[in-house]
Amino acid sequence: KPIEYYVQEKGLKVGDYTIAVQLPSKEVINFKNSLVVERKQDLNELCSNLFDSKSKNEEGLTRFERELKRAYEQGIKLHLVIEITDMHSKILSSKHFRYDKASKVNPKAFYSMLHTLASRYNVSIWYTDKSNSARLIHDILFYGAREHLKTF
Repeated sequence: KPIEYYVQEKGLKVGDYTIAVQLPSKEVINFKNSLVVERKQDLNELCSNLFDSKSKNEEGLTRFERELKRAYEQGIKLHLVIEITDMHSKILSSKHFRYDKASKVNPKAFYSMLHTLASRYNVSIWYTDKSNSARLIHDILFYGAREHLKTF
């Protein structure tokens, strides 16, 4: 009998999606503590998360960075999926990003912050257009779980 798997979206400590699998023995393995996907719908959402001064704590970390740090400290592999086509060209060709009515962010600062956090917290960054994001999220989780299950 094949293994059954389920994408999970609720009750996660970090991230937006994870996967759970049910083995033929009926044992369920939930990957919420080891493999998650965080989805951002566009550059503006990501930019507002990276530079949200209102959500900073006493250490100066935004809510988004605290989530990345929490995943890293708990040994959860986090994949960041950004729904945008041709990300690098859009970043490098822009004069600035406006993520709310008043705030502007320099593209180099944005790019630097994103990749610094990815390196610091071992985050994989994936870019895709909206029409392919569900498939990409599925594949990241499916193949990540499959690799883990090879050790059984």
